[in-house]
Amino acid sequence: MSEVEDCTIAHSGLVVCLEKLSITQGFAGQEYTISRIHLYVETRKMQIA
Repeated sequence: MSEVEDCTIAHSGLVVCLEKLSITQGFAGQEYTISRIHLYVETRKMQIA
């Protein structure tokens, strides 16, 4: 699970990292989770900027 921990630390690369995990693990529900997180990250970026 160290790979996941690295993802959370590198906040800006979180979405990319989860996409890699989705490809390697291939869970059906993973894609929805990624899109939700991506939307959250983009929203946060707009709030900060």
